[in-house]
Amino acid sequence: MRTRLLRAIATVLLTGLFGGAQKQADSSQIQKFSSPDGKIVAFVRSRKAPEATSESRVELRSQNGRVLARRNYGSEDGEHGYGATKAAWTPDSQFFVYSLESSGGHQAWHTPVQFFSRTEGRIISLDDALKDAVMNPQFVISTPDRVTVELFSKQTKTVSLHELQRVESLTKNGPKRCTIQEAMQAEESTDHLNDWNDVYDSFGRFSQCDDGGIAEGYSDAVSKLLADDWNQFPDLVRLAATDRHFQSFVLRHVDETIPAERLKKVAQNANRHCLAHTARLCRLIIEAALQ
Repeated sequence: MRTRLLRAIATVLLTGLFGGAQKQADSSQIQKFSSPDGKIVAFVRSRKAPEATSESRVELRSQNGRVLARRNYGSEDGEHGYGATKAAWTPDSQFFVYSLESSGGHQAWHTPVQFFSRTEGRIISLDDALKDAVMNPQFVISTPDRVTVELFSKQTKTVSLHELQRVESLTKNGPKRCTIQEAMQAEESTDHLNDWNDVYDSFGRFSQCDDGGIAEGYSDAVSKLLADDWNQFPDLVRLAATDRHFQSFVLRHVDETIPAERLKKVAQNANRHCLAHTARLCRLIIEAALQ
């Protein structure tokens, strides 16, 4: 009788365990959004922690599978990131727009809207460009590139993303204050910079926080890619060619905080494996490594 009872208890526990695992697995999903012209696909991968809003990773790929941009809104505990609520392409296929809601309830009033710009190949914050905070995740898209949002300033605003991008590009390099939340997210992001697209995404979001321990995290990630993953160097070349500020950021992080042996390997890679069209960038990397 006792043995039968123990077996019944074990069955209940195992059912609960595997049932919970199945429920957790079912909480992950991938959504695909093809541009109207069919040339780019946006993937929104979302994972939901128990008792929290989903957290998402957004990735844009070309027809041949090349990553054009990506951004990870996840957090280590599943409660301090953001999840995509609504996503859509503009009719002209030039912009992929999506809204975000916080996981875990932090800043529940704020639903940031961001968009991927096809011409610039990067993700831009609509909130930053408008210098206001979006309050409602249910934005409205209209022809050809217009987005309507409700703002914290209690106004509803419709903007052309082409025009907004032009203005934002003129001012994007101006000084920006690093908030406490951004500093926390920046520090966490430096532990997950596995390729140059990750580094570029973090640079775009948190370059204003590039100081102290965060800066050391960037230096560690940059140096490991240059020392141990030189096969990814073409991605750095591409990104540096389109954004000189990113090139300066990378070179600045080939610095004295990096172990001497790793700096030596970085210089050797740049000296031995560079092609003619990348000679200038390689020379700058060698100079930074030997300083």
